[in-house]
Amino acid sequence: MTPKAPYVLSALLRWIEDNGYTPMVVACVDETGIRVPKGHARDGFITLNLSQSAVQGLSINDEGVAFAARFGGRHFDVHLPLASLSVVFAREDPEASAVSLVPLVSELEEPQDDPRPKGPPNLKIV
Repeated sequence: MTPKAPYVLSALLRWIEDNGYTPMVVACVDETGIRVPKGHARDGFITLNLSQSAVQGLSINDEGVAFAARFGGRHFDVHLPLASLSVVFAREDPEASAVSLVPLVSELEEPQDDPRPKGPPNLKIV
């Protein structure tokens, strides 16, 4: 199955904006493949505004989140791998709206061995 994280993130961003708030996302800048402007991270994390007015070409898919934005007046193409995502929240009410994305992105790690037997069912009529 495809990862749940992009679907949940898309829904949360829409829900936050539908309620008139500003959607924000926190990402770990140490994750492989992340592209964010240097100097905008604190303590290994970056907080980004994902509202429609702040980003251009927002794309959320199985690989991650991509968009263009301006940082200090300069254009920058941002890429956030799904594994880098930590939390999404509304800037105006972070305590009431924060949703951790960690459980969703942890499903992207190495799959666990499936304890179910492989192959077709082996049932006997007795």
